[in-house]
Amino acid sequence: MAEDIVKQALSFEFAHLASERTRRLEDELRPLFASLPKNELGNLESSSVRYALHRFFTKKHGWSVKGFSHEGRSWNASSPTAGVMKEQVSGYLHKLMEARVQGHGLNLEELAVFAATLDDLILGEVRADVAHIYGNLNLPMSGYQATEKDEAAVMGRFLVAYISGHHEEDGNYEEMKKSVGETYFTWEAIEMFAEDQQRAFDLQRERRHPFSSGLSFEDQVDVASDFVRHFMTYQHTECNAWKNKLLDMEYQGSGRVRLADFYSGRRRSDWQFLESVEYLRAVGALDESIPGKPSVIIPNYITSPSNCLSPSEYYNVCCKDECEDMMAELEARVGRPSAVPEDIVQIVSNLASDTVEALRKLSTAQLSRLQEIADHHSGQVPLHGRLFAQWMHHAYPRECPFPHVSGTTSPVTQDEWEGQGKVTEATEEEMRWHTSQPAWSETELVSDILPWHEQEELVSLHKQTVQARSGWSILRASLFLVGGVSALVPLLRGAIEFKPTAFRADGAGKKFGHMV
Repeated sequence: MAEDIVKQALSFEFAHLASERTRRLEDELRPLFASLPKNELGNLESSSVRYALHRFFTKKHGWSVKGFSHEGRSWNASSPTAGVMKEQVSGYLHKLMEARVQGHGLNLEELAVFAATLDDLILGEVRADVAHIYGNLNLPMSGYQATEKDEAAVMGRFLVAYISGHHEEDGNYEEMKKSVGETYFTWEAIEMFAEDQQRAFDLQRERRHPFSSGLSFEDQVDVASDFVRHFMTYQHTECNAWKNKLLDMEYQGSGRVRLADFYSGRRRSDWQFLESVEYLRAVGALDESIPGKPSVIIPNYITSPSNCLSPSEYYNVCCKDECEDMMAELEARVGRPSAVPEDIVQIVSNLASDTVEALRKLSTAQLSRLQEIADHHSGQVPLHGRLFAQWMHHAYPRECPFPHVSGTTSPVTQDEWEGQGKVTEATEEEMRWHTSQPAWSETELVSDILPWHEQEELVSLHKQTVQARSGWSILRASLFLVGGVSALVPLLRGAIEFKPTAFRADGAGKKFGHMV
């Protein structure tokens, strides 16, 4: 059934290539597409498609779509998902797209169709979840305007299900709500955020339909979808609070916190930094490059799966990668897959972040390393490779994650880690030992603290030498329609007969349980 849903959704979107929605997605994706490496035809290869859509959804909604993250491996490794189970849909959809383009890659229009299809699947899941709640409450899904009490009952259940990761079954909603309230420290703040979203929707609805009373099923789906699309706004507030706590303990502007300081507040009931050394190492948040001086890399820790919420089989909601803002500006200014060092220096010197001011002068070491990257690539610096990501970490150590060499980390959620029979939190003995270690010297330079590994790993190679003809793209789109329209159905926008299985039975990632 999942296979049919994906095929139908893809065909539906290809039938609407000229829609305003697809064109809007093209406009959003255009700067990133222009900056990515292309094949000989000017299209994106498989690894670049995964990379582009991973970045697009994480930046736009905070959704880390399962199957698109490189998961500690190189971007040009084969996709880890190949089946058609719900959690593997992205990988299966990717295979369908590869088959349809017959090895020629994806152009901008097709990339937008791919993004629209994924968006359909994710929001179709929201629709199915609201339908599930309507069924539990015995509410009709057509011809019925919900009372204020019914509206609260539906959205209350949706919120609890979204945060906890599983649906109410057998009338256990009150028990679930109590458990969520006890587990998530800022549950009341989450409820207030949801109420604000609801009020904003109600105001818009009243302006459009001033004489309507109560929400229809479709209205409830829109409210839930709006919450899902904007939950990143609330999540970002929480993530910023964690980042600021870590910055208060930062060592010498390095974007790092000594492990001794990381565990320093362990006896406080509101202290959330308790992960074990083994787990920090696995998710790529631990820097052990200086013997005897382990530290936690702030941006790697903030963006790690440890801080993700798992409300869906399709995606996790994770902390914003703040490096995305700088990269997006850089890509828009450069407009191609690589640039000469001088152009990058001019842009980055005038590019501010939350903690780095613009109009700065880059250090001699930074300039030298950028030139080394260019020398390694015949005078040009590829924007989408490990070495440049590492250079950006040195330029913005508090915002840009350090890119570990592929295969050296294994980013997993706390649930997945514990599913392997391992413990995510450090023992009292382990934390006490680290906090008792001698203090670091205060004379070390940041350039001596930040590691630099010379191993390059590109998302893909740029092979385009001449501009591909636009007629070829038009012909391909026509062929797609001939082959795919037969399966058209307005899937997901009206199909609620499928049994919803959106929320995991094993619950959400536990990090939110003690961090929020």
